[in-house]
Amino acid sequence: MADGADPNAKPLSFGKIFKASKTSYWKVFLLHIGYRVASAIVLLMFFLPMILLIVFTCGLGLILLVPIFWFLHQMLIFTTVAIIEEKLTVFDAIERAWQLITKNLGQVVLMFLILTIGQFIVGLVIGLPLFALPFLPLIISLLITGGEVTIAGLIISLILLLLFIPIFVVLTGIFQAYILASWTLTFRRLVQKEELSPQVLSFSSEENPESD
Repeated sequence: MADGADPNAKPLSFGKIFKASKTSYWKVFLLHIGYRVASAIVLLMFFLPMILLIVFTCGLGLILLVPIFWFLHQMLIFTTVAIIEEKLTVFDAIERAWQLITKNLGQVVLMFLILTIGQFIVGLVIGLPLFALPFLPLIISLLITGGEVTIAGLIISLILLLLFIPIFVVLTGIFQAYILASWTLTFRRLVQKEELSPQVLSFSSEENPESD
């Protein structure tokens, strides 16, 4: 909605976003439930073969499974966007996602690598301090007491940890929203590219005026 809005328009409110998302909510909800149920069934069916593959290939079989799981995850993202963006049914959105990913696989992989590297860097910048700071009082007490755990240091660390968990959850949610927004913009650009790509028209011998 922000990408297609007028530059001079008012900022989007939560109410407008919620109202616009209601029409696609249940389709997206059923898609994700169906994906998880199907994933669980497939894992149960192929659990033993996958274990044997990993054992007999000394772990190299995992390399073969990574692209499959990655592709399925991208299909879930693009299908979700297609349901919301183009108001498609679940099965039509799956077909749409398949077409876009297979036709633009290189660009999708490149975007995935960019976002993955960005996630890793942001995770280090945000995650490490958030998890390190709560344990700082405990570490200081250990250094002061020569390795003995003090009740005061342990209690302060636990309190800080409980306070930092909601902050970490909120920041993670914001970052995930940014990632999904990036994939949504990627979807829109690929659709625009598809619409702008030239189409070759073929004429039969009867319709071609030059054949006369």
